[in-house]
Amino acid sequence: KKAFDDQIARGEPRVVFLGFRVLTISQLDPIAGSVFVDFYLYARWVDPAMQGMKAPFFKRTASEYELLWNPKLEVNNVVALEALLDADSSWNFISAETGMMKYTQRYKGTIMIEPDLHLFPFDLGVVVFSIGPKVLGQDRVTLHYDPLFDQHTTPILHKLTEWAVEPQAELLLAQKKAVTGKVYSNANFTVLMARKYLYYMYKTILLLFIMNVWGWAVFWLPPSAFSDRCSITITLFLAAVAFNFVVASQLPRVDYLTVLDKIIIGNFVGLFVSALESFVVFVIAASSSDSDPAVVTLEKVARILIPLGGTLIAYVYPIASGLWARAHSRRRAVGGVGGSVGGAAGGGGCGG
Repeated sequence: KKAFDDQIARGEPRVVFLGFRVLTISQLDPIAGSVFVDFYLYARWVDPAMQGMKAPFFKRTASEYELLWNPKLEVNNVVALEALLDADSSWNFISAETGMMKYTQRYKGTIMIEPDLHLFPFDLGVVVFSIGPKVLGQDRVTLHYDPLFDQHTTPILHKLTEWAVEPQAELLLAQKKAVTGKVYSNANFTVLMARKYLYYMYKTILLLFIMNVWGWAVFWLPPSAFSDRCSITITLFLAAVAFNFVVASQLPRVDYLTVLDKIIIGNFVGLFVSALESFVVFVIAASSSDSDPAVVTLEKVARILIPLGGTLIAYVYPIASGLWARAHSRRRAVGGVGGSVGGAAGGGGCGG
């Protein structure tokens, strides 16, 4: 403790180098905003008090390790985590010459996530492990990425059939300001996941499109057959409502529209426009006949514009824009994290 206090008195916060490896990810629950994880956290730092320390003065026992200085790192967005390694397994006195210490801990449990479903089902899932000192502020401890740690040696194991998971976590250094105004050095390890959207394309969007196509059949029925036209449109409208309830039951109640919401609403609008056109031609035909020039012209125009416009507005545009935004978000996330890791690694090298 005295060596640490002397270091702080000289205006030199202790540098802690971090490594991180995710073993498994499971039980991702976007509704509850949680995910079950199994991961290793590695930390190393130079402790001047341990320079030249050798047996018999230091025998590397668990009780001795527990008395040494450590940054007391914690996961900030934890729900419930269990530390699996005891002191004998987690501590390592690397070098008596430099005073280099290393602490390794394996955690298993649940952490909180903040799902962003604007692009659902073309969204990216981001699992963030927010790690920082429990007590010591940035003026006492600063975190850096460990340039000696190989981040990508093992892939992440998972049973998330709905997601494609990136090989390993990436690091983004940050600052965390407490309500007291105290600033902490934090490290956010991020695992990027991409939802496999083909399931929703086949099971939801394609079926909605088939419903819409079936709804266009009313344009080939006689304008005077208003009841038959309405029967088809109302049946399809109720089916679309049922689809909406099924999809909504699988997602959090967010206060914004997802891409799938826009497609479903576009489907409703298409059915409404079909019903409105049926009503207009019925009213015109009721005062004359089905062969009235205005009725014939309106039907011909409706057979082209409503299917074409409905397909472009309700399906092509939302899907294309969702896929583009997904690719853009992925490039931005990978580029931003990669740049931060590079900067951290460079700073860490200088510090070492």
